[in-house]
Amino acid sequence: MKKPSARPCSWTWIEGEVMPTTSASIGVLDRGFLYGDSIFETLLARKLQPIFLDDHLQRLREGADRLRLPFEYADDSLREFIDELLTHHPPEQDVVVRITLTRGDRIDGEIGIVSSIPRLVVMSTTVDSSTDSRSTGIELLVAKRRKIPPACLDPNVKSGNYLASILARSEAQLAGAEDAIMLSLDGIVTEATSANLFWIADGTVYTCSDDLVLPGITRKKILWLLEDGEIDFETGHYPLEHLLAADEAFLTGSICGVDPIGSIQQRLLRSPQDRSWSRRLQQRYEDLIVAEISGRIR
Repeated sequence: MKKPSARPCSWTWIEGEVMPTTSASIGVLDRGFLYGDSIFETLLARKLQPIFLDDHLQRLREGADRLRLPFEYADDSLREFIDELLTHHPPEQDVVVRITLTRGDRIDGEIGIVSSIPRLVVMSTTVDSSTDSRSTGIELLVAKRRKIPPACLDPNVKSGNYLASILARSEAQLAGAEDAIMLSLDGIVTEATSANLFWIADGTVYTCSDDLVLPGITRKKILWLLEDGEIDFETGHYPLEHLLAADEAFLTGSICGVDPIGSIQQRLLRSPQDRSWSRRLQQRYEDLIVAEISGRIR
């Protein structure tokens, strides 16, 4: 049962000013609002320390380059903006930080890329800690809606265009699940609506290769942890039947970390409470976060 909690605290840096998020706004001509012409990063801050910030800033810059979106802020400036926001939060609470870069305001009704001035918005929001920790694993369904193909939208860019994911998750939630797995047009298992997907079958960990999915920061850390050789792992293209034969599975994301899956298409997987690889990797990932924080505090 959830405990009553205060409304999460949220602050926003925009155009050089910090203000409560409820007071922050952008104009109706912003191309991020009009067209989803934007990129963003979300990351976790723990003990007022942004986790894996360098990785997120690198991916943000790579996304800006791919979209030919000017990005003139130095990493040190972005760190200062984030640190300033975090001073408004208690050190014992986890905080979600979101960095959004839009192409700026539309000029003369032009939809093409023009010389508009990009707009940067950075938000920080306290995580609602009242939610009970999940013990049975999340329930997933395979969405009928397919993932946008790379020929239409580069999956390596974390853009503001999330409509396909929104509709897929809505489809799953209307059917009683918590999230959806999205397939490519030719039926390859890709990822969930806002998290990368891993599964384990016959002693091997599998996940979709980079050409069809967002290169998640947590995903990268998990692949690095798997290189120790204790369990085999592969990346590639796998049909749905391969996933449905899995012994266990989990999602990865910067906010959820490593999140064990309890069922796929109503088929129960190994209990997350077992001494499973999902739980082992969950703990190892938490150890990486602790090491990251310790390294910054020293």
